[in-house]
Amino acid sequence: MYKTELHCHTAEVSQCSSVSTADAVELYINKNYSSLVITNHYSQYTSGFSKATSWNERNDIFLSAYKLAKEAAKGRINILLGMEYRNLYTNNDYLVYGMTEDFVRKYSYSDEHNFLNMHLKEFAELAHMHNMLIFHAHPFRDGMTVVNPSNIDGIEILNGHSRHDSRNDIAKLWANKFKLLKCGGSDFHERGDEGAVALYTRNVIKDNATLLNTLSKKVIIKYSEEHQ
Repeated sequence: MYKTELHCHTAEVSQCSSVSTADAVELYINKNYSSLVITNHYSQYTSGFSKATSWNERNDIFLSAYKLAKEAAKGRINILLGMEYRNLYTNNDYLVYGMTEDFVRKYSYSDEHNFLNMHLKEFAELAHMHNMLIFHAHPFRDGMTVVNPSNIDGIEILNGHSRHDSRNDIAKLWANKFKLLKCGGSDFHERGDEGAVALYTRNVIKDNATLLNTLSKKVIIKYSEEHQ
């Protein structure tokens, strides 16, 4: 079985992370992961957004870690671009898979037209037009609010962050109740977080198409062996 990390933050982009992108890549290679999805924040928690003078510069900042990860990987691990999205209206976070650089630059480009100003329904409709999947991240952690299930594709049912109570048991029940897709990840921020949770697959996830196809089915998400 191959392992994929679906929830990873790195220091160059996410204020909450203390680990550089290059170091994160090495940590996951050492944990024998085949694929790593970089899901840095696109929100007020994105480093440098408040000081950036243009949306093009903000997008450069957001995309920088993905590019650094590709460089650091040197073909030893597959690197995919994801996003942990939060708008200006709630404290909810959403993991977005199938993300591309072109999408970021095309639809978040001015003070009037950017992801942060979009309500969830508007953002979801846009993402779905581009065949992306949206999962409510740790939806029952303190500070989160329940959303209309029709605006999301799935729920993060297993969040491995050891410094938060994500109430994963409730998240799984909620996903089952509304027949939503399921995902899970380590929610990597610091050394020691790496490899807590994995998506297990029989085939290597090399690109967005494979990832989206996998997540659209019943998936195997569990704590990695060393964390059980």
